[in-house]
Amino acid sequence: MNAPSAPAEKSGEDAGARLWPWVLPGFLVCLVAISRQSLWIDEAFMAAKASQPTLADWRQAMLEGGGSDLQMPLYMIYVWGFAKIFGLSEWALRAANIPWFVVGVAAFIRVAPQPQRLAVALVTLAAPFAWYYLNEARPYAMQLGMSLLIFAALYHLSRSVLTPWQETGWFAAFCFGLFALCGSSLLGVIWAGAALLCAPFLFSFKRLWALSGRHKFAGLFTCLLLAVLGGYYIWTLKLGARALPAGTADAENPALVTMRAAANFRTGLAGRTDPRNLAFLVYELLGLGGLGPGRMEIREGGLSVFRPYLIPLLIYALVLGDFLRLAVLRLGQSSTGARWFGVALMLILPMALLLGAGYFLHFRVLGRHFTPIVPVLLFLLSVGLAMRWSRRGWISRLVVLIFFIMSVDSCLSFRFAARHEKDDYRDAAAAANAALRRGERVWWSADTHGAVYYHLPLNAGTNEVNGAFLALNMTPDMLSHLPEPDLIVVSKPDLYDSRGTLAQYIQRGSYVKSATPQAFTIWGRKDQMRDQRKD
Repeated sequence: MNAPSAPAEKSGEDAGARLWPWVLPGFLVCLVAISRQSLWIDEAFMAAKASQPTLADWRQAMLEGGGSDLQMPLYMIYVWGFAKIFGLSEWALRAANIPWFVVGVAAFIRVAPQPQRLAVALVTLAAPFAWYYLNEARPYAMQLGMSLLIFAALYHLSRSVLTPWQETGWFAAFCFGLFALCGSSLLGVIWAGAALLCAPFLFSFKRLWALSGRHKFAGLFTCLLLAVLGGYYIWTLKLGARALPAGTADAENPALVTMRAAANFRTGLAGRTDPRNLAFLVYELLGLGGLGPGRMEIREGGLSVFRPYLIPLLIYALVLGDFLRLAVLRLGQSSTGARWFGVALMLILPMALLLGAGYFLHFRVLGRHFTPIVPVLLFLLSVGLAMRWSRRGWISRLVVLIFFIMSVDSCLSFRFAARHEKDDYRDAAAAANAALRRGERVWWSADTHGAVYYHLPLNAGTNEVNGAFLALNMTPDMLSHLPEPDLIVVSKPDLYDSRGTLAQYIQRGSYVKSATPQAFTIWGRKDQMRDQRKD
């Protein structure tokens, strides 16, 4: 972990190294990071598409679902195919992330200069942000893997004297990564554009011209694929596949309420971009989240829930800040400092665009929307780590040790700590199904796709015991015409009980908490609970 040489001066050093030695560590990280926890709202919505038996059914489900999922074409069709081979279990759906992540990590570590390679490996394999999204069946791990691949290809093509075969391979990797990133979601197009804008600062005009000439067919073919994707995204926008404004749900159409509530939650419309949101964005991207409170705690308690975690969060933030400071100083002092400044400027553009859109269009920009910037952060942290290690002395070694321990702790907390568990639709649906088997009336005030995935029958029009009644954003008048339920399952009232009507109904009735799965509260009637305890 010696200090790296000037970032742009290495030529063909270690150009023949293979990718495979770094495939196994990346794969092992995936095996540990991916869990069998319950699917939550976003994942269940995706699983509804992946479960379609035929491609025609998948297409119809995509059109009916609308929203942002229609603007994730490559990821959604990939997961559908992956599920046909490996199944629809929670682990299998999340395991679809493995190929993308492993390829990206292997390429990213492999192109690092030899003195910096161990630092890059430590920072990348113990990146809490990566661990969190590896364990989620959504396109963010795919975006991270392809962003790592694009970074590696640009970095290597701009720095090294390569053989024709090596150059062809890395140019193909760049084209593939660019297409996959654009196909992962409409948001990926913005970041792919930023990567292209960085190229003039990384390559001389002569080098760019030579590369485009030698690989014109690959470049033209990639441009054709991107044009097809562009046409597809324009078509989805004409269909209205976009975020739905908050508060537009029709209380008399439960299916529409569910779709819009889920879409609002997934796209962040439950909040808006403000200074606190910006702080959380940085908090998430830097990987601090594993050391802090769970997201449900933050959602319900606000800033006060951070108090018990302040000391470890402050220590980790100071170490990360030290590494980033050293990296910026190192790159600024290099002979190519102006190039890196230009690259930074091109990366600020999509960030400013997203933040501006979040502020003016009133939706909440989250860390996951900035996933393609993570390779740049990992690169900077690895440079800073290598610089800190090169200074010798026990203090520098201690700082590196603290970084490693706290990074691993953050990763493992995301994976194993109870406070970071996902919304527990599995246990909530199991409790509802058990009540239905006892002949009890059940109300379900939560996402429908999670219920369907866990085989809970829903009944939107009546309140018969053969299915749970879908109690979404009810009005007092609607509740007054319904028989009293025996069990009420509630999740995220701001989405599914936005008027507070159901909460008031529970408070006035004779209900007590019977269970609290993650992100859920299950209410049972007092007399029913007494009878069950006697039995």
